[in-house]
Amino acid sequence: MSKCGIVIVAHGSQLPDPEEALAKLASFLREESGGPVEVGFLSFQSPSIAEAVASVVQAGVDRVTVAPFFLTEGYLMRKAVKLAREAAPGLDMKIAPPLGQHPRLLDAVLDRADEAMGQRADAD
Repeated sequence: MSKCGIVIVAHGSQLPDPEEALAKLASFLREESGGPVEVGFLSFQSPSIAEAVASVVQAGVDRVTVAPFFLTEGYLMRKAVKLAREAAPGLDMKIAPPLGQHPRLLDAVLDRADEAMGQRADAD
């Protein structure tokens, strides 16, 4: 039976808050999936995407899902994933669609807008 790991891909930041939020997200996904989950960054921070992939592979996976924490899939992410693939030949690696126009994301944006305006989304 194959085991799958997840690598969340984020831009990276020079500020600590985004890193802490992504660490919490990875921890949640680790508990929910039961498999290894790491965060890989495009810039400013470590680990890189290739290093994050190597970390989940070390945990014994033979498949990796790269999950972009972006609205769209950009050139830099594709380039970084290509480098990660070259560093792990033979690994079954898939890229999940970016968050983009997912209906739940759109609902979350509307909920946050309602909160900002002092309304409760569940008051309907």
